[in-house]
Amino acid sequence: MKIKSRRAIITLISLLGFCLLGLLLIFAVPLNGAATAYAEGTPRYKVYFDYKYYSGSSLSDREPTPTLNTEKNNVLKSDSHICAKNVNHNTCEVEFELYGNYYDDTTGTLTQGGTIKSKTVNIIASSEYYNNAFQIKNASGSVVASTSSKSIQATLADGTYYVTFTGTSRWEQESVARTIIRVTTIECTFSFKIDSHVHSYTTTVTKPTCTAEGYTTHRCSCGDSYTDNRTSALGHSYSATTTPPTCTSGGYTTNRCTRCGNTYQSNQSDALGHSYDSTTTPPTCTEEGYTTHVCSRCKTTYVDSQIPALGHSYTVETSATCTGEKFVYTCSRCHYTYTDYTNENGTGHSFTTKTTAATCTEAGYTVYTCTKCGYSYRDTVSNALGHNYRASVVSPGCTTVGYTLYTCSRCGDEYRSGETAAIGHNYVERTYPATCTEGSYTLHECSRCGDSYRDNISQPLGHNFVTSEIPPTCTEGGKTVQKCQVCDYEISESDGSLPTGHDYTSTTIRAATCTEEGLRRSVCDICGYSYETRIPAVGHNYQITDVKSSNGNTRRTYTCSVCGDSYVQELGDQYEEVSNYVEYLFQQYQPYMIWVFLATAGVWSIAIGVALIIAHKNEDKEKAKKMLVNYVVGLVVIFCIIVACPFLVRGIASLVT
Repeated sequence: MKIKSRRAIITLISLLGFCLLGLLLIFAVPLNGAATAYAEGTPRYKVYFDYKYYSGSSLSDREPTPTLNTEKNNVLKSDSHICAKNVNHNTCEVEFELYGNYYDDTTGTLTQGGTIKSKTVNIIASSEYYNNAFQIKNASGSVVASTSSKSIQATLADGTYYVTFTGTSRWEQESVARTIIRVTTIECTFSFKIDSHVHSYTTTVTKPTCTAEGYTTHRCSCGDSYTDNRTSALGHSYSATTTPPTCTSGGYTTNRCTRCGNTYQSNQSDALGHSYDSTTTPPTCTEEGYTTHVCSRCKTTYVDSQIPALGHSYTVETSATCTGEKFVYTCSRCHYTYTDYTNENGTGHSFTTKTTAATCTEAGYTVYTCTKCGYSYRDTVSNALGHNYRASVVSPGCTTVGYTLYTCSRCGDEYRSGETAAIGHNYVERTYPATCTEGSYTLHECSRCGDSYRDNISQPLGHNFVTSEIPPTCTEGGKTVQKCQVCDYEISESDGSLPTGHDYTSTTIRAATCTEEGLRRSVCDICGYSYETRIPAVGHNYQITDVKSSNGNTRRTYTCSVCGDSYVQELGDQYEEVSNYVEYLFQQYQPYMIWVFLATAGVWSIAIGVALIIAHKNEDKEKAKKMLVNYVVGLVVIFCIIVACPFLVRGIASLVT
């Protein structure tokens, strides 16, 4: 019985521990309902990039002229290239890693123009080149960050950025006869986009169709989108429609999908053939009769058995007109009508007149029109007027004839007469001597119309060149110049030498102070070219020069050792700040004290329960009793540490302050 009771106690303690853990999981959220949010980590990306590789060599101390050896786009790692003289490490590869101000344990690849969420950007280049340089530009082309190392960090705004990395190595290569200068350079470029704002997605559900799967599209107002919740295609669900055969076409069954409308045919049968019904149409006055045969199924029609037309059967109506009688004939069968006239028993015309005046070529006349029947005729009133011509003389030109032009003042009719011959050109001669590029010639130009032509043309004289050597300057290489002594035309050709480069001497114009920039001017000793650079301000070097305390408040005075600028710092009441901070910590901890106690007590109960089970299994009764005592003592200690101690610290802080 004792053993059973002990086992019951152990089981009860274990159940109590599991219940406490369950409560901890259920109420893990703080009592005030606030959940803690954590920023999503940024992966450490491998970056796709484009690159160009240059190399060159020279037998003298001059810098070699690099030559482009290869050009590749959108790679994660460059090819191996020679970048050192060490036999064991004579090739280099370049690759890049990009992440935000921190990164989680995931890795990935970032395509050209890919997007990251962090505004703080770290870029690391794996490079064995001697000299390395990074440069970051924004979308407008302005440089926002640069460095001469293999890594760069920058805090940027949202937008698109372009990264340029340059690696350069220069070394001397010994040969049997001379020393060769070698230089290799790699230029890598890529771009990325920063989008740190919180997306607000709207959801659109695309249902599955017979052949396409369904999915849910989440689209942000900024243009970002992704899909999830994909479901399989439904497959076709056909319903059958039977089309019966007709006279000329066979029947068939159309199977149509009720979801998407896809169709196919089956169960085809032969055509039925025609079944005609006949209808007879009787003849009319002007048209023959006929029999029409119509198929009762498809209404196909054909005609035969024509019957001759009947002809008209007229009745006559008589009436008087201006010039005689009018007879109207009407068919009694089809009501066709025609009219006939006679010149007897007429009522006579009733005319109105309209007169048209004469022109240069047409006579004047009067038109008489009957108001009853519309009959009309004309009568001549006056003869044509004839033209009234006026003469104007057009003088002859070098190649055009002269004439007299006659124009009618009334109607504009015109004609020509009295033509005179063209007077011909009046050429003036002018001779032009030969030049280096053009031969001599005589120009004949008409003084009246400007027409011209050339003759007596000779060959050009050609250039008379004098050759001179121009030494290299700071910005231009040496060259050979051929100049014509006659017309000053020049031809220049490089002699293969490079520019000497500037030899600058720098002078400080204005020294930098703590708050203001300085200015340095660099002047080339050879050509006099100059430029100015800014010297950054050195900043203040503050040191504590005075400390005063009064009523628990401390006041410090800081003075710059360079320029003497000073300021005062009020430190306030230190004890009150300690008390406020302790009170703040207590308020943050107080809502969770009971949950921390329950969780710790649950873990302690499980540990003691397991130990009791092991002790009973080994029949160690004394040890089991001690464990029960220790379990109770442990609960008291846990309560004191977790619940009572914060109140004790709070009281001590209040006493101290």
